[in-house]
Parts: sequence; structure tokens; C-alpha cells
Amino acid sequence: MSEKMMAASRSKRRIGCRVTSTASSGVLHIPESCVISLYPDTPPDISGLPHQPDGCAVHILFAACFHLLMEKLTDMVIKYLNAQISHGAQAVQVFDSWVGCLSATDYKTFVLPHMKRLFASLDPGAPHIHFALGASHMLKLVSSAGGDVIGVDWRTPLNEAWKKLGLEKAIQGNLDPALLFGSKEHLAMGVIDILERAGNRNGHIFNLGHGIFPPRQLITSLYS
Repeated sequence: MSEKMMAASRSKRRIGCRVTSTASSGVLHIPESCVISLYPDTPPDISGLPHQPDGCAVHILFAACFHLLMEKLTDMVIKYLNAQISHGAQAVQVFDSWVGCLSATDYKTFVLPHMKRLFASLDPGAPHIHFALGASHMLKLVSSAGGDVIGVDWRTPLNEAWKKLGLEKAIQGNLDPALLFGSKEHLAMGVIDILERAGNRNGHIFNLGHGIFPPRQLITSLYS
């Protein structure tokens, strides 16, 4: 077995043995060495070019490492969100901040199976919101993963998102948070645009199209 193959195999063992979660609190402990082991200090030719006969096998092993880590993360999130619901949460949201960096193909391979299991395992006693930042190129895939409500960021007009998802799907969004720093006139224009695109239809939760930038006092202008 080559050095690269051995490194990948060690990574999988570290994830399997050292990533632990506390069932009651949902706290996940991932040793730094375990995360680093996903990207060990290996030669730049690890990409599996034709002159590397074991390159494909190395990628398969590292994919196995990633899926194993995702399985453990998914288990933790399921426990945590179900605990929130059992203690009275009226809704829960899975906020996938970096998934928009992936292609639709990579999302299908590395993320979709785990997200499907996550949403299928959540307590139906509260609505589930699924927000995937920057995922306008694969909204249908994100929706297929699960969620009673699909969060849409500010890059995708609401009416276009509904065309992709279907009018029966509830949508949350999607004011550009940067408008909170502008004039009240521009803020009002942004709000009116979203409300007009929503068209008073059922299933719209007005929200920002991402997180709130500090200072949070700016949100008072939006309410007014």
C-alpha cells in the first residue's frame, strides 16, 4: 500500500474512533487532528492523474472518510434538533452556509444522501426550514433533500424560486441584508419588491436572504 493510501486509511480510522457526540446535548467533539487528517500533507500529484496508478483508490478512500464524518455530523444534528423540538421549539432550521460552493453533481454525491436522512429523521411536531446559501443553481435538489420550507437567499427573486420549486412549496426570504445599511428609501423599495413577488400567496415567510450583519439595531428600520 502506498504512502497516500495509508494516509487515507488512517484518516478513516481517526474519524471512526475519535469523533463523538453527547446524545443529550448534541455537542459534537471533533479533534483537530481528525479534521486535518482529511487533508494530509501529501504530494501535489494526489489528484489522481494518469501517471498515478493508485490515485483513484486514494480518492475513493478520502470520499469514504468524508461520508463517515458526514454520518456522524448528521447523527448529531438529528439529536440536537429533535431535542429542541421536544423542549418546545416551534420551528427548526438547517442552515447550510457553504453548500453553494458545490456543483449539483457534487451535491448529489456528497451532501444529498445525508440531508435526506437528516430531514427524514426529524420530529414532525414542528416545521422544518432548509436554507442553502448560494444554491440557486440546484434549488430543486435542495428541496428534494427535505424541509417544509425552503430558504432562498437574496440572489434569487422569489417568483423565480417558486417557478423552480412549485407553488405548493413554502419559501422563506429574501431581503438582501446589505440594504439595512442603505437609506430608508432603498430599504423600503427592497421590501416592497419582495412582497410584490410573493403576491400575498400563502407559504411565504418574510426574512433576510442571509444572516443579520452587526449592528443588529439596523433591523428596527426594517420593522418600521
